[in-house]
Amino acid sequence: MEDIESVDLLEEVPEINGKTSGFALGPYKKGYFVLEGLGSTHLLIHSGKGPFLKIVPL
Repeated sequence: MEDIESVDLLEEVPEINGKTSGFALGPYKKGYFVLEGLGSTHLLIHSGKGPFLKIVPL
């Protein structure tokens, strides 16, 4: 856990403003996306339903 700054539970994923690399097909998203308020983020989403785990590394 020394490599993790914080862990939060989110009900919704922030708005996705773009994709840097990876794929998005329906509710499935895997790769690097640009999220509102978070910037470039690694997403692994297999469902459009929350809650979602937000892990911020150091």
